[in-house]
Amino acid sequence: MTLSCQRWIARSIHWSARLIGTLVAAVFLMFLFGEGLGPRGVYTLNPLVLSASDFVVLSLRFLACVGLLLAWRWEALGGGIAIVCIVLATMLRPWILVAVLAMSIPAGSYLLSSFLRRQPRPLSAH
Repeated sequence: MTLSCQRWIARSIHWSARLIGTLVAAVFLMFLFGEGLGPRGVYTLNPLVLSASDFVVLSLRFLACVGLLLAWRWEALGGGIAIVCIVLATMLRPWILVAVLAMSIPAGSYLLSSFLRRQPRPLSAH
């Protein structure tokens, strides 16, 4: 694969991850704050009503969204934060597979794009 082809693929993956990641983060944050600002119930952010495990899982999912948005500037850091938070939240409380994939695909794409965009270092002749 030529270097220009690799750059084109990395750029395509990068912009796809940006588009999908921003969309996923926006939808999740709308649901989180739209449902979470209620006075009581299962989906409230009220710490007096929410169990500790629910609060931890919601916080991890929120941090995954923050990671997706951070990846606009720092691909590897944001993608890594998002992947770690998604894995931890899924281990603590299995989630709907579609939602896990919706957050994992852009995060993984950011990491892949970051890896592909790195320039190969020339070998030093010693």
